Amino acid sequence: MSEPTDIQPSRARHDKAKRHHYVPEMILRRFAGPDLHLWSFDKRHPGYGIERKPIARLFREWDLYTSVDAAGGRDRSAETRLSALESRASPVLDRIVAEARQGRLAAVSSADREALADILVAQIRRSPDAFNSITAKWDFDAFIADRVAEWEAAGRSVEDADRADLLSGRFVAQTRRNLLAQTVVEPLLRVSAGVLRRGFIVGVLTKPNRSFLGAMQDFR
Repeated sequence: MSEPTDIQPSRARHDKAKRHHYVPEMILRRFAGPDLHLWSFDKRHPGYGIERKPIARLFREWDLYTSVDAAGGRDRSAETRLSALESRASPVLDRIVAEARQGRLAAVSSADREALADILVAQIRRSPDAFNSITAKWDFDAFIADRVAEWEAAGRSVEDADRADLLSGRFVAQTRRNLLAQTVVEPLLRVSAGVLRRGFIVGVLTKPNRSFLGAMQDFR
């Protein structure tokens, strides 16, 4: 999916904001043509139909992994850490694909396997749809209201303006985005270890007219 077109950031925001890919370009390049374009369909704008777009414009959102604190400060370290994971995994994937095309199974070290496990776990976590499906059952409004009540029960006052801000949809939306940014790469250790125990499979299409998606359907 391409980024939303119904929200146009101001020039000042455009200068500072970062467009973060939730499917990294490192992966998209492996499915794109020589011109680094992909055929895409954006379900949010079905009227546009199927379009061919550069991968730089696909699967991204403004400041997706940026945390914003109460003072407006922005922390983009999650995006930096995701880039580091991609840099570790990319050469491993290159080697596996190159060997598979020659009909061979690449030899991978324990460090290679860890890099693959980390990028897989992070890829699942960094998807907005996956995150929203997990947090859809969370009642953020009730949680915030309970915290305000606890604060007041302890004898601390909350100004009406502050209460209204805390219970506003804007604050809840930013809280959700902060949670995504703060959990997308932390912690990976326990989850990645579970992925490593399950192992990896390398598949090769042997029929030139067979599609990747069709083969995956049969595999399932």
